[in-house]
Amino acid sequence: MTIISLTPGLLYILSGLFSYFLKGKLQKLFIISVPIIAFFQLLSLKSSDSYIVSFLMSNINLLRVDNLSLVFGYVFVISSFAGFLYGIGTAKKAEYSSALIYIGSALSVVFARDLITLYIFWEFMALSSVFLVLLKRTERSRKASLRYLMVHIFGGLILLSGIMIHIHNTGSIAFGRFSIESVSTWLMLIGVLVNAAALPFSSWLPDAYSESTIMGGVILSAYTSKTAVYALLRGFAGWDILIWLGLGMAIYGVIYALLENDIRRILGYGIINQVGFMVCAAGIGTPLAIAAATGHAFCHIVYKALLWMSAGAVIKSTGKSKFTDLGGLYHKMPLTFSLTLIGALTIGAPLTTAFTSKAMILQSVQYQKLFWPWFLLQISSAGIFFNLGVKYPFLIFFGKDRNLSASESNKPMLLGMTILAFLCIYLGCFPQKLYTLLPYSTQVLKSMPSSFTEIYMDNFKYVLIKVQLIAFTTLAFFLTYRKFKQTDTISLDFDWIYRRLLRYVVIFIIAFIDFIYNSINSITMVFVKAIVKFFQNSIPYLLYLLNIPYLRISNVRINKFQLMDGYSNTIKKQALPFTVIGSSVFIIFILLYLLV
Repeated sequence: MTIISLTPGLLYILSGLFSYFLKGKLQKLFIISVPIIAFFQLLSLKSSDSYIVSFLMSNINLLRVDNLSLVFGYVFVISSFAGFLYGIGTAKKAEYSSALIYIGSALSVVFARDLITLYIFWEFMALSSVFLVLLKRTERSRKASLRYLMVHIFGGLILLSGIMIHIHNTGSIAFGRFSIESVSTWLMLIGVLVNAAALPFSSWLPDAYSESTIMGGVILSAYTSKTAVYALLRGFAGWDILIWLGLGMAIYGVIYALLENDIRRILGYGIINQVGFMVCAAGIGTPLAIAAATGHAFCHIVYKALLWMSAGAVIKSTGKSKFTDLGGLYHKMPLTFSLTLIGALTIGAPLTTAFTSKAMILQSVQYQKLFWPWFLLQISSAGIFFNLGVKYPFLIFFGKDRNLSASESNKPMLLGMTILAFLCIYLGCFPQKLYTLLPYSTQVLKSMPSSFTEIYMDNFKYVLIKVQLIAFTTLAFFLTYRKFKQTDTISLDFDWIYRRLLRYVVIFIIAFIDFIYNSINSITMVFVKAIVKFFQNSIPYLLYLLNIPYLRISNVRINKFQLMDGYSNTIKKQALPFTVIGSSVFIIFILLYLLV
């Protein structure tokens, strides 16, 4: 088997296992080469290609090539290349190995043709990604990784239950659009929504991602939630409930980003917000909506990875991750600030990639005449720009100067950030390159302006409206941000259930078990003491009975009770042997009685 004959996902996974045994520059060169090879693999793939493997008396197919899977494949590979470059100066070999296996599993999910392949790599993705949190090697990261793993095991079991019921009912393992709503498809949908960080399963994402390693945060931001978006587009497009779930995610992300003080947790809530746009588009399910969600997933991975890179660079340089500890860094990290500003503006400003991809989603909603979804998406779009487009860069680079000892990011970090910043602007100016890759690309090109002239000249009124909205949002921030005082706390949301409620439940269960144990112990001790006392008191009676013949023959006159008191006093001085003798004699009498 040659490298070229492997699927892109298997290439990453096997490379991750092999890279662990390499050291130094050789390992880094090898790791950087993997995305390059995978990219050329993607270019060579054809729709007729397949990769069939025998597994559990079934033939599973690891490769389905179409526009939907290819777009996700391209952005996964591009993001990994920039992420690996970024991490050259900070990541350890275990991080690279985990990241390669994680990315390979994500690629294998988006190219899976059947449900068995989907589930296998879905679980590989969860298991390998947890190390990107755990390898930070702090107490907080250890606890966060445990919570992360528990949530994804729960989601995986729900997904597996749905798959098993579906296969039992239909006899098919094919992974395609599920048009029939049944118990199995609802279970599969819930399992996918856990990975999408949909409500009420959202809190795991900011909780775990904010405690990951510096490179780990960049890698994690791109894959788990986007593979879930892919699964929704592939299997559940057109399910109406997704529209409202997506809107809930979009609003939820804005609210909690507004309250957040940690620079990586706020980016986590930003992911939930933007994935909400994609989930809403998946619920609409029209060809334009599916293409729009796919395009926005591509763009979101690019600019959000750039923002995670900027956060990692700030943390590495200052050792701080709270807005309350940061500020005044623009003159100490000017290049990092410039690249961060590009990522922040990409959230909605013209000439950037998310400007065009969000326009597609809003247009697909508008075509269906869904006023409230359109209105709420507009509000949440302005809200997330308030938080990530203005608040995030301002408080880090222009907030109160804390006199921090900081220096500019290293060259690998700046190079990785520059690649993504270039894509943010290039695809914002010339989105036609991306539109031609999307599913239903013909309809996209008919429905949406695609050239620079069409977008920014012919539709200048729309551009002007967006500029005014951004200007209003920026003004609103500067008028109100002092009223939203940042505090050094964690804003609990649905994670209150397992951070607080479950802790109290566990304490109650432990206390209840302890009460039962102590009660049983007390009852047992009372019984044992009663038995011991009985055996002790039985000895005087036994001795008296044994001495009656002797006393009668010798005509010795003695008071019965005085004799028994004498026996009792003797026994008390040597309680243990007499208790043993008494119990033995008592047991012998019982046995004789039963046998005779």
